[in-house]
Amino acid sequence: MRPLAVALTGLLLTSCFPIPAPDSRPPVLLDARVADDGGAVDLAFDEPVSTVEATGDVATGTAPTIAGSKVALPLPKTLEPGHPYHWSAEVADPARNVTSLAGRFYGPNDHPAQLRLNEVRIVGSADHPDFVELRAEAGGSLGGWTVEVRSSTSAVQKIVLPDRPVDPGDLVVVWAKAPGQDLGPLDQVWEASKGLPGTRGAVVLREAPGKAPVDGLVWAAKTGEGRALAQASGWPTGAELTPAGCTATRTWSRTDDPSVPWILTATGGATPGHPNKLTPWGGPTSSRKAPPKTKADSSDPAGAP
Repeated sequence: MRPLAVALTGLLLTSCFPIPAPDSRPPVLLDARVADDGGAVDLAFDEPVSTVEATGDVATGTAPTIAGSKVALPLPKTLEPGHPYHWSAEVADPARNVTSLAGRFYGPNDHPAQLRLNEVRIVGSADHPDFVELRAEAGGSLGGWTVEVRSSTSAVQKIVLPDRPVDPGDLVVVWAKAPGQDLGPLDQVWEASKGLPGTRGAVVLREAPGKAPVDGLVWAAKTGEGRALAQASGWPTGAELTPAGCTATRTWSRTDDPSVPWILTATGGATPGHPNKLTPWGGPTSSRKAPPKTKADSSDPAGAP
């Protein structure tokens, strides 16, 4: 009778503690980014990983490393700063549930230049297109530096600059379209796909895609409308410019005065690719020509009609 009692006890225990259902849920990706030292693509999952197979622009001769729920896909040391690359991977958990992944990254830059926004035109024309001008504050490579233009919280265009050297004081111009004018000796010029928004927008500058902005400019026709764009861009400022007065020949130019960092230049003061002209526009009356005199005007000293 003893074996039967043991068997019955086992049945009772089983009924009190149900056998858990087998794991059929694959790992979920929580984060993917290039490591700070540029040596790997780091992946983080919501559960431990047991195996991984990677292909694409990764160091195929070196096996990926696994540390619990974290995976590192090693990268070659010959990547070009700012150049787009792709990777793909199959990741399995201990229950052999597989997740297939693919992503893009940009070659890391270990000697980046230091840039700032320097001049911006938002109301362009065929011969004077929109542009964003950057100034190099310290020399290095442009590779990976990103100009991000936002017209709404969801509509954004990004221009990632290639690996090109610049020296302190060099100017880099990103045109909204191929300009219809002679650029002269400029060699640091790139073309964006779209123009800048004329009534409400934001431009931010990042050292690499996904990094926090290092500089920004926000504008809105109605006070406060640019705040949401600044927040969406990660630019921590409530200051915004008004587009009133902007034309194809009047641009926003950077000054060295921290109390007035930007001015709207006087008519004809746009200088893409050249040092800024810091003569400010004086408002509507500053560019208004005196009306031609009529016979009535010239005969009446007081100018009465």
